[in-house]
Amino acid sequence: MPPRGPAFGPVVGVVKEGIGGWVHHAALPGSAGFPRVADWESSMQKKDVDRRVLIAGLGGAVAGSLLARNAVAGSLNPPAGGVSPSGRDLTQVTNMIARTDQGCAMPPVPVESLPGSASAKHVISVSGSYYLVGNIQGNPGQNVIDVQASHVDICGGGFHIFVPSGASSGVPSGCGIVCSGQNVTFYDGSVIGGRVGIDFSQASRYIIWDVISIGAEAAGFQIGGEGNFYDSEAHSCQNVGVLATGARALIEEGAVYSCPVGYMITGAQNIFFNNFATNCQTPFQIGPGNSYGPLVNVAGVGDMSAVPGSTNPWANFAY
Repeated sequence: MPPRGPAFGPVVGVVKEGIGGWVHHAALPGSAGFPRVADWESSMQKKDVDRRVLIAGLGGAVAGSLLARNAVAGSLNPPAGGVSPSGRDLTQVTNMIARTDQGCAMPPVPVESLPGSASAKHVISVSGSYYLVGNIQGNPGQNVIDVQASHVDICGGGFHIFVPSGASSGVPSGCGIVCSGQNVTFYDGSVIGGRVGIDFSQASRYIIWDVISIGAEAAGFQIGGEGNFYDSEAHSCQNVGVLATGARALIEEGAVYSCPVGYMITGAQNIFFNNFATNCQTPFQIGPGNSYGPLVNVAGVGDMSAVPGSTNPWANFAY
Protein backbone atom coordinates (compact mmCIF):
# COMPACT_ATOMS: atom_id res chain seq x y z
CA MET A 1 0.00 0.00 0.00
CA PRO A 2 1.34 3.50 -0.70
CA PRO A 3 1.96 5.71 2.32
CA ARG A 4 -0.82 8.01 3.39
CA GLY A 5 -0.36 11.55 4.50
CA PRO A 6 -2.46 13.21 7.12
CA ALA A 7 -5.78 14.30 5.69
CA PHE A 8 -4.43 14.47 2.18
CA GLY A 9 -4.89 10.93 0.99
CA PRO A 10 -2.17 8.77 -0.53
CA VAL A 11 1.17 10.12 -1.62
CA VAL A 12 1.68 9.35 -5.28
CA GLY A 13 5.16 8.39 -6.50
CA VAL A 14 6.12 9.57 -9.95
CA VAL A 15 9.23 8.55 -11.83
CA LYS A 16 10.88 11.54 -13.57
CA GLU A 17 14.08 11.95 -15.46
CA GLY A 18 16.62 14.09 -13.71
CA ILE A 19 20.06 15.31 -14.55
CA GLY A 20 21.75 12.31 -13.03
CA GLY A 21 19.27 9.68 -14.22
CA TRP A 22 15.86 8.48 -13.31
CA VAL A 23 14.69 9.50 -9.78
CA HIS A 24 11.57 8.98 -7.71
CA HIS A 25 9.65 12.16 -7.05
CA ALA A 26 6.84 12.42 -4.58
CA ALA A 27 4.19 15.01 -5.05
CA LEU A 28 0.81 15.68 -3.66
CA PRO A 29 -2.24 15.33 -5.80
CA GLY A 30 -3.44 18.69 -6.96
CA SER A 31 -0.20 20.42 -6.07
CA ALA A 32 1.81 22.45 -8.55
CA GLY A 33 4.55 19.84 -8.73
CA PHE A 34 2.25 16.96 -9.54
CA PRO A 35 2.66 15.96 -13.23
CA ARG A 36 -0.36 15.05 -15.27
CA VAL A 37 -0.26 11.77 -17.15
CA ALA A 38 -0.76 13.54 -20.54
CA ASP A 39 2.19 15.87 -19.89
CA TRP A 40 4.37 12.94 -18.94
CA GLU A 41 3.47 11.00 -22.12
CA SER A 42 4.12 14.05 -24.33
CA SER A 43 7.51 14.53 -22.69
CA MET A 44 8.42 10.92 -23.28
CA GLN A 45 7.41 11.09 -26.98
CA LYS A 46 9.51 14.21 -27.53
CA LYS A 47 12.52 12.65 -25.86
CA ASP A 48 12.05 9.54 -27.98
CA VAL A 49 12.11 11.66 -31.19
CA ASP A 50 15.17 13.57 -29.98
CA ARG A 51 16.90 10.28 -29.28
CA ARG A 52 16.17 9.00 -32.80
CA VAL A 53 17.49 12.18 -34.38
CA LEU A 54 20.65 11.87 -32.30
CA ILE A 55 21.14 8.27 -33.36
CA ALA A 56 20.58 9.18 -37.04
CA GLY A 57 23.08 11.99 -36.77
CA LEU A 58 25.67 9.69 -35.26
CA GLY A 59 25.05 7.19 -38.07
CA GLY A 60 25.58 9.89 -40.71
CA ALA A 61 28.78 10.98 -39.06
CA VAL A 62 30.07 7.42 -39.02
CA ALA A 63 29.15 6.96 -42.73
CA GLY A 64 30.86 10.25 -43.61
CA SER A 65 33.93 9.12 -41.77
CA LEU A 66 34.01 5.85 -43.68
CA LEU A 67 33.65 7.67 -47.01
CA ALA A 68 36.36 10.14 -46.06
CA ARG A 69 38.75 7.27 -45.54
CA ASN A 70 38.36 6.38 -49.28
CA ALA A 71 38.67 9.97 -50.63
CA VAL A 72 41.78 10.74 -52.66
CA ALA A 73 43.28 14.22 -52.60
CA GLY A 74 45.12 15.83 -55.49
CA SER A 75 48.82 15.53 -55.90
CA LEU A 76 50.86 17.72 -53.57
CA ASN A 77 53.63 17.74 -56.17
CA PRO A 78 52.14 19.07 -59.46
CA PRO A 79 54.27 18.97 -62.60
CA ALA A 80 56.69 21.79 -63.17
CA GLY A 81 55.71 24.75 -65.33
CA GLY A 82 52.75 27.07 -65.56
CA VAL A 83 49.13 26.06 -65.48
CA SER A 84 47.69 25.50 -68.96
CA PRO A 85 44.00 25.29 -69.97
CA SER A 86 42.58 21.84 -70.62
CA GLY A 87 39.41 22.90 -72.48
CA ARG A 88 38.70 24.62 -75.81
CA ASP A 89 39.45 28.30 -76.18
CA LEU A 90 36.88 30.82 -77.44
CA THR A 91 38.10 30.66 -81.03
CA GLN A 92 37.75 26.89 -81.14
CA VAL A 93 34.22 27.10 -79.76
CA THR A 94 33.30 29.84 -82.25
CA ASN A 95 34.61 27.83 -85.17
CA MET A 96 32.52 24.87 -84.11
CA ILE A 97 29.44 27.07 -84.25
CA ALA A 98 30.10 29.38 -87.17
CA ARG A 99 32.96 27.59 -88.95
CA THR A 100 34.93 30.80 -89.65
CA ASP A 101 35.04 34.47 -88.89
CA GLN A 102 33.28 35.14 -92.20
CA GLY A 103 30.36 32.90 -91.36
CA CYS A 104 27.38 32.91 -89.07
CA ALA A 105 25.78 30.22 -86.94
CA MET A 106 24.42 27.85 -89.54
CA PRO A 107 25.56 24.43 -90.77
CA PRO A 108 26.72 25.28 -94.35
CA VAL A 109 30.31 26.32 -94.91
CA PRO A 110 30.98 29.89 -96.13
CA VAL A 111 32.54 29.80 -99.58
CA GLU A 112 34.67 32.80 -98.61
CA SER A 113 36.43 30.68 -95.99
CA LEU A 114 37.79 28.19 -98.55
CA PRO A 115 41.36 28.35 -99.83
CA GLY A 116 42.08 28.75 -103.51
CA SER A 117 44.43 27.46 -106.15
CA ALA A 118 46.48 28.88 -108.99
CA SER A 119 43.37 28.93 -111.19
CA ALA A 120 40.59 29.76 -108.70
CA LYS A 121 40.02 32.05 -105.77
CA HIS A 122 38.02 29.42 -103.85
CA VAL A 123 38.01 25.66 -104.37
CA ILE A 124 35.28 23.31 -103.16
CA SER A 125 37.01 19.97 -102.80
CA VAL A 126 34.79 18.32 -100.17
CA SER A 127 31.15 17.27 -100.51
CA GLY A 128 28.74 19.32 -98.44
CA SER A 129 26.59 22.41 -98.22
CA TYR A 130 28.05 25.86 -98.91
CA TYR A 131 26.78 29.42 -99.07
CA LEU A 132 27.87 32.95 -99.89
CA VAL A 133 27.92 35.43 -97.03
CA GLY A 134 28.36 38.45 -99.29
CA ASN A 135 29.42 39.56 -102.75
CA ILE A 136 32.69 38.06 -104.02
CA GLN A 137 35.17 40.00 -106.14
CA GLY A 138 37.29 37.75 -108.35
CA ASN A 139 40.88 38.17 -109.49
CA PRO A 140 41.97 38.75 -113.11
CA GLY A 141 42.67 35.51 -114.96
CA GLN A 142 41.16 33.31 -112.24
CA ASN A 143 37.89 31.49 -111.83
CA VAL A 144 36.11 32.61 -108.71
CA ILE A 145 34.69 29.28 -107.48
CA ASP A 146 35.95 25.90 -108.68
CA VAL A 147 33.68 23.00 -107.69
CA GLN A 148 35.81 19.87 -107.90
CA ALA A 149 33.79 17.70 -105.48
CA SER A 150 30.54 15.88 -106.12
CA HIS A 151 27.42 16.06 -103.95
CA VAL A 152 27.61 19.79 -103.34
CA ASP A 153 24.91 22.38 -102.67
CA ILE A 154 25.73 26.09 -103.05
CA CYS A 155 23.30 28.78 -101.95
CA GLY A 156 24.09 32.17 -103.44
CA GLY A 157 21.97 33.88 -100.81
CA GLY A 158 21.04 36.59 -103.30
CA PHE A 159 24.67 37.74 -103.51
CA HIS A 160 26.76 38.43 -106.60
CA ILE A 161 30.04 37.11 -108.00
CA PHE A 162 32.05 39.71 -109.92
CA VAL A 163 34.56 38.41 -112.48
CA PRO A 164 37.00 41.02 -113.78
CA SER A 165 37.95 41.03 -117.42
CA GLY A 166 41.40 39.65 -118.12
CA ALA A 167 41.89 41.93 -121.12
CA SER A 168 43.52 44.70 -119.13
CA SER A 169 45.95 42.20 -117.61
CA GLY A 170 46.67 40.37 -120.86
CA VAL A 171 45.20 37.08 -119.58
CA PRO A 172 42.01 35.20 -120.46
CA SER A 173 39.07 36.06 -118.26
CA GLY A 174 38.04 33.53 -115.66
CA CYS A 175 34.58 32.17 -114.94
CA GLY A 176 32.26 32.87 -112.06
CA ILE A 177 31.72 29.20 -111.22
CA VAL A 178 33.21 26.14 -112.90
CA CYS A 179 32.04 22.66 -111.96
CA SER A 180 33.35 19.19 -112.80
CA GLY A 181 31.48 17.23 -110.12
CA GLN A 182 28.24 15.29 -110.08
CA ASN A 183 25.07 16.06 -108.14
CA VAL A 184 25.90 19.74 -107.73
CA THR A 185 23.28 22.47 -107.19
CA PHE A 186 23.74 26.22 -107.46
CA TYR A 187 20.85 28.57 -106.83
CA ASP A 188 19.80 32.09 -105.81
CA GLY A 189 22.83 34.05 -106.97
CA SER A 190 24.28 35.93 -109.92
CA VAL A 191 27.53 36.25 -111.84
CA ILE A 192 28.61 39.48 -113.47
CA GLY A 193 31.24 39.24 -116.20
CA GLY A 194 33.60 36.38 -116.94
CA ARG A 195 34.48 34.36 -119.98
CA VAL A 196 31.59 32.07 -119.06
CA GLY A 197 29.40 33.14 -116.20
CA ILE A 198 28.48 29.64 -114.96
CA ASP A 199 30.36 26.76 -116.61
CA PHE A 200 28.82 23.36 -115.84
CA SER A 201 29.89 21.84 -119.16
CA GLN A 202 31.90 19.13 -117.34
CA ALA A 203 29.24 18.51 -114.70
CA SER A 204 26.43 15.97 -114.66
CA ARG A 205 23.28 15.44 -112.61
CA TYR A 206 23.27 19.10 -111.65
CA ILE A 207 20.66 21.75 -110.94
CA ILE A 208 21.03 25.42 -111.85
CA TRP A 209 18.05 27.30 -110.52
CA ASP A 210 17.17 30.98 -110.07
CA VAL A 211 20.57 32.21 -111.28
CA ILE A 212 21.44 35.26 -113.40
CA SER A 213 24.48 35.76 -115.62
CA ILE A 214 25.21 39.28 -116.89
CA GLY A 215 27.76 40.44 -119.46
CA ALA A 216 29.67 37.19 -120.04
CA GLU A 217 32.06 37.10 -122.98
CA ALA A 218 31.52 33.64 -124.53
CA ALA A 219 28.34 32.41 -122.82
CA GLY A 220 26.23 33.28 -119.84
CA PHE A 221 25.75 29.58 -119.07
CA GLN A 222 27.42 26.48 -120.47
CA ILE A 223 25.77 23.27 -119.31
CA GLY A 224 26.57 19.57 -119.57
CA GLY A 225 24.45 16.45 -119.55
CA GLU A 226 21.72 15.00 -117.38
CA GLY A 227 21.05 18.21 -115.53
CA ASN A 228 18.21 20.63 -114.93
CA PHE A 229 18.58 24.24 -116.03
CA TYR A 230 15.54 26.00 -114.60
CA ASP A 231 14.20 29.54 -114.10
CA SER A 232 17.52 31.24 -114.87
CA GLU A 233 18.44 34.23 -117.03
CA ALA A 234 21.29 35.48 -119.22
CA HIS A 235 21.63 39.20 -119.97
CA SER A 236 23.79 41.14 -122.45
CA CYS A 237 26.27 38.37 -123.18
CA GLN A 238 28.67 39.02 -126.04
CA ASN A 239 27.98 35.73 -127.79
CA VAL A 240 25.50 33.13 -126.48
CA GLY A 241 23.10 33.34 -123.59
CA VAL A 242 22.76 29.60 -122.88
CA LEU A 243 25.00 26.98 -124.50
CA ALA A 244 24.01 23.32 -123.96
CA THR A 245 26.76 20.95 -125.06
CA GLY A 246 25.72 17.85 -123.12
CA ALA A 247 23.01 15.24 -123.57
CA ARG A 248 19.71 14.56 -121.82
CA ALA A 249 19.49 17.91 -120.02
CA LEU A 250 16.17 19.51 -119.12
CA ILE A 251 16.07 23.20 -120.07
CA GLU A 252 12.92 24.96 -118.96
CA GLU A 253 11.46 28.34 -118.07
CA GLY A 254 14.64 30.29 -118.76
CA ALA A 255 15.07 33.69 -120.37
CA VAL A 256 17.77 35.33 -122.46
CA TYR A 257 17.94 39.08 -123.00
CA SER A 258 19.97 41.01 -125.60
CA CYS A 259 22.50 38.38 -126.68
CA PRO A 260 23.45 37.68 -130.34
CA VAL A 261 22.31 34.06 -129.87
CA GLY A 262 19.72 33.28 -127.25
CA TYR A 263 19.93 29.48 -126.87
CA MET A 264 22.38 27.21 -128.66
CA ILE A 265 21.90 23.46 -128.17
CA THR A 266 24.65 21.39 -129.75
CA GLY A 267 24.23 18.21 -127.70
CA ALA A 268 21.58 15.57 -128.27
CA GLN A 269 18.53 14.17 -126.50
CA ASN A 270 17.94 17.37 -124.58
CA ILE A 271 14.42 18.63 -123.94
CA PHE A 272 13.60 22.31 -124.28
CA PHE A 273 10.32 24.06 -123.43
CA ASN A 274 8.76 27.22 -121.96
CA ASN A 275 11.81 29.35 -122.63
CA PHE A 276 12.00 32.97 -123.77
CA ALA A 277 14.44 35.03 -125.82
CA THR A 278 14.18 38.72 -126.52
CA ASN A 279 16.28 41.15 -128.53
CA CYS A 280 18.44 38.30 -129.80
CA GLN A 281 19.47 38.12 -133.47
CA THR A 282 19.10 34.33 -133.34
CA PRO A 283 16.71 33.47 -130.52
CA PHE A 284 16.97 29.67 -130.82
CA GLN A 285 19.60 27.49 -132.47
CA ILE A 286 18.73 23.89 -131.72
CA GLY A 287 20.68 21.01 -133.25
CA PRO A 288 19.22 17.71 -134.46
CA GLY A 289 18.35 14.94 -132.02
CA ASN A 290 16.75 17.24 -129.43
CA SER A 291 13.09 17.65 -128.44
CA TYR A 292 11.41 21.01 -127.97
CA GLY A 293 8.11 22.82 -127.91
CA PRO A 294 7.02 25.10 -130.73
CA LEU A 295 9.31 28.05 -131.40
CA VAL A 296 6.96 31.00 -131.63
CA ASN A 297 7.89 34.54 -132.58
CA VAL A 298 5.46 36.99 -131.01
CA ALA A 299 7.49 40.20 -131.31
CA GLY A 300 5.08 43.10 -131.69
CA VAL A 301 2.05 40.99 -132.68
CA GLY A 302 -0.36 42.23 -130.05
CA ASP A 303 -2.73 39.42 -129.13
CA MET A 304 -0.49 36.34 -129.03
CA SER A 305 -3.41 33.92 -129.19
CA ALA A 306 -3.72 34.63 -132.91
CA VAL A 307 -0.19 33.34 -133.54
CA PRO A 308 -0.04 29.63 -134.41
CA GLY A 309 1.54 27.57 -131.68
CA SER A 310 1.30 30.26 -129.01
CA THR A 311 -1.29 28.37 -127.00
CA ASN A 312 0.75 25.19 -126.90
CA PRO A 313 1.72 24.46 -123.27
CA TRP A 314 5.29 23.62 -124.36
CA ALA A 315 5.82 26.70 -126.51
CA ASN A 316 9.05 28.71 -126.51
CA PHE A 317 8.73 32.40 -127.30
CA ALA A 318 10.89 34.95 -129.11
CA TYR A 319 9.88 38.59 -128.80
